[in-house]
Amino acid sequence: MHKFISVGGFAAALPPEVPQDRIENLRKVFQKLSDDKDVQQGIEKITGLSRPFVTGKEL
Repeated sequence: MHKFISVGGFAAALPPEVPQDRIENLRKVFQKLSDDKDVQQGIEKITGLSRPFVTGKEL
């Protein structure tokens, strides 16, 4: 099963062999990006979309 991470309407899929600690680090980075208002405004400006952060576990 692939692992999923999503931020700003974009998802990343990782192969099953990626170690869990790397997945957790990526999730933390995506969460920090999601919490950064400047990053969110930039994503909205580029895509025209404003979407809340959704964790891979929620997907």
